[in-house]
Amino acid sequence: MTSSCCIFVCFSIWCDKSTFTIKQDNTLYFYESENFYKIPENETPIAQNTPKLKFDLTSDDRVLVLQELNNIKTLVAISGETGLSTTILSAEEIEFHIENEDFYVNTFELELGSGWQSHWFKKSNNNYSKTTYNNSRFIFIKNLQAEFNSIYLLSSDVNSVDSNLVKPSLYKYDQTESNGRKKGRSKNNGTVDFSYGELNTDVSKVKTSIIRNDIYGQIVIEGINEDSGVGRSVEEYYFFNPSQMEAAPSIEEQSLTLIKRTIL
Repeated sequence: MTSSCCIFVCFSIWCDKSTFTIKQDNTLYFYESENFYKIPENETPIAQNTPKLKFDLTSDDRVLVLQELNNIKTLVAISGETGLSTTILSAEEIEFHIENEDFYVNTFELELGSGWQSHWFKKSNNNYSKTTYNNSRFIFIKNLQAEFNSIYLLSSDVNSVDSNLVKPSLYKYDQTESNGRKKGRSKNNGTVDFSYGELNTDVSKVKTSIIRNDIYGQIVIEGINEDSGVGRSVEEYYFFNPSQMEAAPSIEEQSLTLIKRTIL
């Protein structure tokens, strides 16, 4: 006898109905009105056999699915209403996060030489408009004081090297700014990008992140550090103050502080 594992993903708790998606043997099923429906209806045999790495549900019942084939990841959106799928994008690396109807995506090498980019997909009628921020990665920080994760931006003024974001700074995120960096007033320089500080390491991975209270946030990253004159793989723990008031403090005054570094 063989057994199958079903994974419950997300209830539409913000709607006046209960919908969710499960996966069984790499097949997705959408639940609505006391019935399960196999999705997508237009799935090809190749897609059916392509591993589904992650899936989640928007507030308007679109299922986002991350798949991987031949070392290329693809993000697909499936309408719960029609059961049909649409390819959003493909890249070497993809990370995504949903908030209500909108979703936020990090990609590496969406196009040849594009490096790390962050993309905000905003619902527009029955489609989405995309805003892209270059040399950036969203951080979806678990906020113990809020209903949803808090979105921050790791962003660099230098193009990505290999698969690393080069010595990025941590910024407040603002959808309305062309570079995604929220603006603030500096006591010395007028209007500037609101930065918590700069990392002295090229970031390859954001492992964990959390905001515990108004003054304590933590980010754990992996990357390459060259403080010794030789590039070394490291794991680093950083503290930052989510309530920081100064928009662009000096290195000595920035709240982003290295707490611990481990050589890997």
